[in-house]
Amino acid sequence: GNDDIYICGIDSTGLVEVQHAFSTGRTAPQVQPLGNVSDVKAMVQNGVLSCSFTSNNPISTQRSSGFSSMFYLLFAYGARSNGITQMHTDTFISSQRINISAPDVVQTDEKVHIIQAHGALMLIAWMTTGPLGMMVARFQKGMANGVKLFGKDLWFV
Repeated sequence: GNDDIYICGIDSTGLVEVQHAFSTGRTAPQVQPLGNVSDVKAMVQNGVLSCSFTSNNPISTQRSSGFSSMFYLLFAYGARSNGITQMHTDTFISSQRINISAPDVVQTDEKVHIIQAHGALMLIAWMTTGPLGMMVARFQKGMANGVKLFGKDLWFV
């Protein structure tokens, strides 16, 4: 939230349009006047919406400090209903700050997929080893009764 947003979408008449907006928290973005935006090119081809434009508007984020032109870029896509932008369904986030005054190739931070895979594998590990440990403690306690390893009963080790 509290970020400058440019929205490329299809309006209620079916035409592609570019809007300038400002987000406030997790609510729908508030549309602002388009301002100093030029070279707008927008089209739909094979169901893919494409927009390009040049903006000379100042960046109006409350979290920016000073006059830096280095920002993380977030590209998001999602649905619109009756010309109203809905919550995005997926995103692309730049892996490093980008100098928006000097366009360059932007790459995503691939660590997100590794973190998700790690979380899924840890969930599976805990869901299998936890019950397995409980079953061993419950049913194997009497096995090898009196046998010790490192000062503990064998079933416990």
